[in-house]
Amino acid sequence: GPKEGRAATLQEQGAGGAPPAEAYDAVVVGAGYAGLAAAHALVSAGKGVLVLEAAAHVGGRTRNYLPSDGAFDVAADGVVEVGGTFVSPSHTALISFAASMGVETY
Repeated sequence: GPKEGRAATLQEQGAGGAPPAEAYDAVVVGAGYAGLAAAHALVSAGKGVLVLEAAAHVGGRTRNYLPSDGAFDVAADGVVEVGGTFVSPSHTALISFAASMGVETY
């Protein structure tokens, strides 16, 4: 169940919606980087977490767009970054978190 150190989403719960809030230790509103980081920390601590996101994608304002076919969130040549993309060497917390999640920076 949700209280086993994992995160659930409403999509995962199916058309019937999520179990009552009492089934979770925490509810995270927003699946941008901050929300995902919070959910990750809670799950790592063994908490059951429900992540709520209004958009049809996770990642918040970090997105890319492929003008040639109108696709979002693709890994392809010719993409245009349309959200928060740049991380400088002074963003040590974000660089550390990205590394812990296996996300490459360049």
